[in-house]
Amino acid sequence: MGREIGKIVNVYGRNILRIAVPDDSFGHIAKPGTYIKFRSSTGVQHYALITGYLLSDELYRRGKLIEELEGYEDITVTRNEVTAIVIGYARNGKLIKGVESLPAPGERIYTADTEELAGLLSKFDLDIGRLASALEVSFTLDLNMLVSRHFSILAMTGSGKSNTVAVLVSRILERYKHPRLLVIDTHSEYIPLTNLFPGKVRVYSPSGQMLEMLKVRYGIEPSPLEVPLWTLGFEEIAEILKLDSRATKQLLYLRDALLKLRRQKWSLATPNDPLHFTAQELLSSIGGDKTRDDSAIDLKLKIASLIEDPELKFITSPVLSEELYKRTPGDEPSKSIRAYAQIYQSLFSEGATIIALGGLPSEIQTTTVATILRALWRVASAHVQAGRVLPILVILEEAHIYAPKDREVPSKQIIEKIAKEGRKFGVGLGVVSQRPRELSPTLLAQCGTLIALRTSNPEDQRHIMSSVEDIVGELVQGLSSLSVGQALVSGAAAPFPAIVNIYSFADLYKTELGGKDVDWSTAWSEPQDFIDITRFLVSREDAHKREGVEESKKKNADLQEFFKKGS
Repeated sequence: MGREIGKIVNVYGRNILRIAVPDDSFGHIAKPGTYIKFRSSTGVQHYALITGYLLSDELYRRGKLIEELEGYEDITVTRNEVTAIVIGYARNGKLIKGVESLPAPGERIYTADTEELAGLLSKFDLDIGRLASALEVSFTLDLNMLVSRHFSILAMTGSGKSNTVAVLVSRILERYKHPRLLVIDTHSEYIPLTNLFPGKVRVYSPSGQMLEMLKVRYGIEPSPLEVPLWTLGFEEIAEILKLDSRATKQLLYLRDALLKLRRQKWSLATPNDPLHFTAQELLSSIGGDKTRDDSAIDLKLKIASLIEDPELKFITSPVLSEELYKRTPGDEPSKSIRAYAQIYQSLFSEGATIIALGGLPSEIQTTTVATILRALWRVASAHVQAGRVLPILVILEEAHIYAPKDREVPSKQIIEKIAKEGRKFGVGLGVVSQRPRELSPTLLAQCGTLIALRTSNPEDQRHIMSSVEDIVGELVQGLSSLSVGQALVSGAAAPFPAIVNIYSFADLYKTELGGKDVDWSTAWSEPQDFIDITRFLVSREDAHKREGVEESKKKNADLQEFFKKGS
C-alpha cells in the first residue's frame, strides 16, 4: 500500500496538488522527483510526482509569539507542504497518462512502492539509468516511441550530455542485432565506440589532418569520408564558397553553371540534382563569355581556392568516388544516380556509422551534413516507394550548428523536413545541444521525448519549457539544481516523467569518451614534451606524393572493397 505521508490541502487546475506533510513523514519524500499515489473521487488510483517544497515554522511566522518563544529552543511547530503534479492513473497494470478524475481535499496520500514503479517500467527495454528517488529501480524507454517521435538531449556544458548519447547508442547496439544509426559527431567525441563494438561501429572522417589524428589517438583506421562536389546542391556549394546572399551576380553565375553542367547529363535537371561533374568543369563553366566581369572573376578565384585547399579534397577531388563513377555502367542520368546511391548508402549500413567532423570549419560541417542527410532522405523515400522501410536513427550532435534559430544554413531545411516527416519514411532524429536557446523552435517542437540534463541559463530553460508538455513545465525550472549525470526525462518514450541518474558510460564500459576534460592537476604535475606535428600538418596531396597513390589506395581498402561489391 505504501506509507501514508499526508493529506491533500488544495487542488489547482487540472493536475496540481498541494499536500500537507507532518514532520515524521517528511523524510520519506525529501528527494525531488519522489512518486506518491492517491485515490481520486471515483476511487481510481492515481500517481503524482513531487515538484516543490514549502517548509515553514508556523509559530515563528507569528510575530507576536517570537518573544514568548525566546529561550525555548526545543519548541518546533511546523507545517510542511509539498506540491505535486498528477502524472497518470492505473488501468490493467499500465499507467495511463493524464487524469481520470480529481481527488477531493482531505484525501490521504501514500508513497509509491518501488515494486509498483519497477512494474510500470518493466514493459520497456531500453535501460538508460535509475530513478533518482529510488535507485534500485531501472528507468527504461520505449524504443519505438523514442525513435519514431524523435527526441532531444539538452544540457549545459559538462552536465553529461555526451555521456547520455554514448549510453543510449551503446544500449541500442547491445540490445538489437540489426540497428542502423548515423551519428553526426561534430567534435569527434564518440570514436571510442569503435573499439567497444568492433564490427558494429564504423568511423568516417575526411582525409587530412583529422583522419591522421584519429589514427594516432585511438589506434583505428577510419574510412575516408568523401562528399563529391557534384552531389551537393546549389545552396551547399554557395555556402562553402561563402557567397553572401547579396552577391546576386555571383549566385546567378553559379546557378547557371550548375544548370548547364547537370543538363548535359539530363535535359530536365535542376541546379540541385546529383548529376556528375568535376570541380574543374565547374570552374571552366563560370561566366561563359563574361570572363571579364569582376563578379565572374571573383567567383572563379573562390572556386580555384576551394580546389587548392588540401583539407577540402574530400569534396573537390574525391579519388575513390571518382573511380566508382567511372566504373559504374549505364547511360546518364542513371549512371550518376547509381554512383550517387553507392557512395552514400555505405554510410547507412547496419550498425552505427560515426561521421567525425571535428576540426572542419562550420560552413563545411553544415554543407557536409546537409548533403549526407539529403542523400539519406532520397534513399529512405525510394525504399518507401518500393514498399519497404529502411529504419535509421540520426543523432545530431551540436544540433544548434546545423539548425540554428535565427539564420539559414544549408542543413536546416532538410533537418526540419526529417523532423516533420521522418516518421513516415522510417527516419528518426536525436537532437543534441548545449545551447537550446539557439536551436530552431520548429525542430525542438517536433521532438516527442525530452532528456534534459543540468541547465542553468534562464533563456535555455524558457526555450525548453516552450517545447514540452504542460506536465513537466514546473520541473524544467528545477534543471539548474540537477547533479551532473541527472536528467529530467519526459514525453512519448517515457512511461512517466522522471528525474533519472543516467548510467556512467565510463563505469559501464571501462572506457572514456573522446570529449573528456583534461585533468589539469595531473598534466601539470608531470613534464609534457612536444611531439613531432609534421604528420598532422601535411596535406593529403603531399601524402600522396610522398607515399604514392597505390599506397594511399591500400589504406582505403575497406571502402574500395565495399564499392566493388556494389558495382
